[in-house]
Amino acid sequence: MIHILSSYKEIGPLAQLGAKCFFDDVYYKAMFPDRAERKGQLESVFQSSLEIALANGITIYREDFGRLTGFASAIFYERLKETSREDFNFVFPVSDSSVREETLALLDFVEELSPNLFLTTIAVRAENRRHGIGTDLIENLCSLHPDFNITSDISNLESLSLYSKLGFEIKPYSNDIAFVRKKAQPYLSL
Repeated sequence: MIHILSSYKEIGPLAQLGAKCFFDDVYYKAMFPDRAERKGQLESVFQSSLEIALANGITIYREDFGRLTGFASAIFYERLKETSREDFNFVFPVSDSSVREETLALLDFVEELSPNLFLTTIAVRAENRRHGIGTDLIENLCSLHPDFNITSDISNLESLSLYSKLGFEIKPYSNDIAFVRKKAQPYLSL
């Protein structure tokens, strides 16, 4: 069952799942090279990111048989940029030299189209992957906001086939990162 995050009380388990799913992610390994401290740092990052999405975006999560199996979180790019420079810089850390070049290239990609729903996270429990949960989450986000372009940066290159199947344009950036975008699909009025 798909749920929409509606309360700060719901964030904890999602932040823990995000930290677990992204522990060995190339992007976060560059930001947090100390393996012993990375889990706590990631939980803090996901806690903050989910709080930002609660205020300036949307997070949906899926439960199967009462157990959290995955979540997708996204921010309304233009709104966040206009309303909170601090939160915008948290999501797009241009000042962090370890990811600055990628972040600047990503911002150029995102700003080619407007309006944007920027997908910050898709996290699915390892044992639940390859069972359609990621597809379900992305399709739900797209259907909830058909008037928005959906954009993201992807560091799990194995997932690019999922984005391709869902009609996303894929733009390789480096050996470890690709940018993806799906143009808005507004409802047709008859």
